Amino acid sequence: AQRQDMLRKLVGEHNQDHITSLLGESGEKLDRFLNECVALSETYPGGVEAYLTTARKLLESAKEGANPYLQFTPEVPVGDRLEFGTEEWAAMEEAGLENAHGACFVLVAGGLGERLGYNGIKVALPHELATGKCYLQCYAETILALQAEARRRNPDQSDLKLPLFI
Repeated sequence: AQRQDMLRKLVGEHNQDHITSLLGESGEKLDRFLNECVALSETYPGGVEAYLTTARKLLESAKEGANPYLQFTPEVPVGDRLEFGTEEWAAMEEAGLENAHGACFVLVAGGLGERLGYNGIKVALPHELATGKCYLQCYAETILALQAEARRRNPDQSDLKLPLFI
């Protein structure tokens, strides 16, 4: 019933009738799509309606050539530049390892590698040639190594998991 309500809303109230012409009136593809819409509606603030409203505004702005970042001025942030192997670098590395148990990681997906002549996602490209491991595998292995070290340093958190969000 929830999926049928979603379909009725999308087609009737939001002028998305192309959905049924692309996916059919019923079937596995439509069911999968509607399940995703229900999940989106439960997790996106304001549900599918807000998502569609935002998408339409963004598309209209893009069509008009509007730049949503026009009022911002890019600048280089202030920070420290550490040289590998120095005492300062070692101290910062140690501080990072001591606090790793509270870390999480975000990988902003970079899309497809079409401009690079690659047919898949960019993070699946080889990171180095010796092993042929892809960027995503190297990134995940680094996080797992940090997680193992955080568990070693915090024995009471032996089930610690450092989350990765893509």
